[in-house]
Amino acid sequence: MTDNNSPHGGHEVPPLGSSDDAQPAPQWWEAPSTSDASGSTTGADPTLVRGQGQFDGYTPPPQPYAPPQQSYLPPQPYAPQPYAQPAPPPPGYPQPPFYGAQYPGPPPHRRNNTGWILGGIAALVIVVVLIGGLVVAMKSTDSDDKSWAGDFAMDKVTDSCSLVTPSILARWAPTQKELTHTENQPDSDYGGGSMNCNAKYEGTGINDASMTMDANLASKYGKPYYDTWKDIDTGTTGTGRSSGVLGNLGKVAYFSYREDTSTSFNSLDYTIGALDSNLSLKIEINIYSKTPIDKAAVAAACEAQARQAMAGLRK
Repeated sequence: MTDNNSPHGGHEVPPLGSSDDAQPAPQWWEAPSTSDASGSTTGADPTLVRGQGQFDGYTPPPQPYAPPQQSYLPPQPYAPQPYAQPAPPPPGYPQPPFYGAQYPGPPPHRRNNTGWILGGIAALVIVVVLIGGLVVAMKSTDSDDKSWAGDFAMDKVTDSCSLVTPSILARWAPTQKELTHTENQPDSDYGGGSMNCNAKYEGTGINDASMTMDANLASKYGKPYYDTWKDIDTGTTGTGRSSGVLGNLGKVAYFSYREDTSTSFNSLDYTIGALDSNLSLKIEINIYSKTPIDKAAVAAACEAQARQAMAGLRK
């Protein structure tokens, strides 16, 4: 049995073969438009009419923006590019400032150093004046300091042999063979000064006699020559040697001799040294003879020559 009732909530379905199979009637919006005599258009919108030419003259709406597809690439590390030096300006044009890595920085602050310079010059002048004054004062002090000066001087001596009598040697050897002398004047600032006389006489055979006189004045520097002479002359010992203190001759004095009578000839070396004030004096007499030598006579002659030289050098 056929149920002609439609399902609940559905639409009626026309039966097969009915007149409803014909094309549906066009809707108002599908009807082609017509124009009346006034030119107005009735009917459907031509853009909505189905069929041939229904989209003629249609402009599609703009599509939404779609960004282009790109493949992802990881960022590359930064590699600094060398800075290209700008071309130098033509001659006569100022050099443009360079702001690259070699920018020298702001110009130094210029200070006015005139005051410092003048102050330094003034200080230098003061130092020079002080040094000059100190030098002058030292020279003045040195000039006033005459502690090295004493009772003896040689400013009037031109021949040291004039201070002694070389001819006394003729007693042992009659003929003068040699006579020389030297003089070294003292310095005006530190003293000193020295004199020397050498005399030699000869006789017959092996007989001869000689005498040496040495005189030295004290100086500002160094110790008296007397000390050195004494250490050597009295410090040597041996057969025929003897030494001792000699009184009543200057401040201090000594004698020293060496006698040899062991061979076919005789020899005697006799020395006297004396120190008085600023004078160091030494007299030495040497005798060689075939006959015996009177030692006392040689000692007396040596002492007499020492006294004579000291008297000639006293101021």
